[in-house]
Amino acid sequence: MYKSRYQADPARRHAGQLAELRAEAADYRIQSEAQVQRLVAELKAQGEARHAEAMAAVSSGFAAKEAALEAQYVLVGQRMQEQCMSLQRSAQEQHERYEADKQQMRTQISDLSLAATVAQYSSAAAAQGVLPDA
Repeated sequence: MYKSRYQADPARRHAGQLAELRAEAADYRIQSEAQVQRLVAELKAQGEARHAEAMAAVSSGFAAKEAALEAQYVLVGQRMQEQCMSLQRSAQEQHERYEADKQQMRTQISDLSLAATVAQYSSAAAAQGVLPDA
């Protein structure tokens, strides 16, 4: 009996130590999983913060490009309007020159017609012996 008690004692100690080790392992696993979860949460938060910063930078860049394009469109519109007004002025000036030239030509034609008529009457009168008024 003495021997079985002696052998049972180490078996009990071994079982107790095994239970303690299993409990410690379970605690360690729980702590490790909690730590991993905290690290994952921190990494996720950092990733989201970086993403938000990147999106803000992209949005800012897009807004700047959009403002630059809008300013360019406004300048192009102003240039086109100035060119249109310049073309209108040029067309008006050309039309006025045309009208002045047309009037001058009509006057010249009228003067030439009058001169031709006078010359015709003068030559007819000269043929009849009447001297022209000089």
